[in-house]
Amino acid sequence: MKQKVNLLPQKTLLAVSGGVDSVAMCIYYALSGNDFGIAHANFQLRGAESEADAAFVANLAVRCGVPFHVKSFETEAIVQKTGDSVQMVARDLRYAWFDELRATFGYELVATAHHAGDQVETMLQHLIRGTGLRGLGGMKELSEAGIFRPLLHLTKAELKKTVLQAGLTWREDSSNTSLKYGRNYIRHELVPILAIQNPSLEQTFGQTARYLQEAYSLVQWTATSLRQNYVVETAISEGLPDLTIDLLGVNGLPFRGVLLHEWLSPYLFTASQLENIVTSTSNGLLFDTPTHAATRHKGQLFIRRKAAEMPKSERIERETADIKVGKTVFRCETAGEQFYISTDSCRLELRLQNLHFPLVLRTAATGERFKPSGMGGKKKLLSDFLKDEQVPRLLRPETLLLIDANDEILAVFYADRVRSAFIEP
Repeated sequence: MKQKVNLLPQKTLLAVSGGVDSVAMCIYYALSGNDFGIAHANFQLRGAESEADAAFVANLAVRCGVPFHVKSFETEAIVQKTGDSVQMVARDLRYAWFDELRATFGYELVATAHHAGDQVETMLQHLIRGTGLRGLGGMKELSEAGIFRPLLHLTKAELKKTVLQAGLTWREDSSNTSLKYGRNYIRHELVPILAIQNPSLEQTFGQTARYLQEAYSLVQWTATSLRQNYVVETAISEGLPDLTIDLLGVNGLPFRGVLLHEWLSPYLFTASQLENIVTSTSNGLLFDTPTHAATRHKGQLFIRRKAAEMPKSERIERETADIKVGKTVFRCETAGEQFYISTDSCRLELRLQNLHFPLVLRTAATGERFKPSGMGGKKKLLSDFLKDEQVPRLLRPETLLLIDANDEILAVFYADRVRSAFIEP
């Protein structure tokens, strides 16, 4: 067996379908003496064939003398329920189960049997669908999620030779010949044509993938280094932080599109949304994802988690120290005849003799009016006030009113600012 396979020493869970690639991977691991187990996901898509695959892999695990894990999934039912493709549903089910096995049995890595041909198909598929530098680089040998692909440098022919030399057989998946799956069309129709022009296609793509992966690492390093100059993170709680990005500064950079794609891609904006964010010069445009929204305003880009989870009110007594409303911490303190409410960005000063406790901080309702200080006691619609203050629409739902026990509005906290209300002398 001349092929050199460098296996990592960590305890590893092998994802084994029963095909020639995964059988070869089992052989390499069995010969290495490494600690490993075998997992087989039965998606029940091919009737008796699927059951025979599971039995074959179970027997292979016995021959290797390692733990065997198998699980059957109602894949078709989930596809019907979600409307997602079979491939996407199967992938999600498989990797979620692998995560469970890793947590339960202490596997540090999950090894898959992707080979050089799979890398070619993946890179072409990403290119055809449209992708960035990360997608063009195809699959990494070891991903950040602990997915290990030790066979990426080997061809399918080399893997088949390994299995035959070991005197073993493998299972053939009949669905791999169906051209209704996009990846199979690339494999059976497109790749053979490209191979006519370049007989060393797999080697060429493998080398290109390594170059592109290094180039993407450089992009990541650059984006991380420049982030502190142009990005302010706020409201870091669960999940991703809110962001405010200095677009005027970023627009002066020749690679602004790459930076913005890198900073914003975790927020699940679509490719077209990211393109519009990069190229648009209009203020007030909203871009939505299931969890976040973005808007441009006066040279800045605001990314905010949608405010559906924001509580309606928090009570403030004279003895209150700190309270948290939504994502903001308010610090309350008494000093002499004054009562102060502060955040990281603003400070409100009130005279104790004018206050009627308990006070309440609450979200604003549609149509509310208040008397902004400096306007001689004239009432104004809160929505008009926020518009005049040029508060981006995306930030307006975060506006909070400070109310006293008589239901009088004492102040408005908005967009990292505060405006006190006119109080009758």
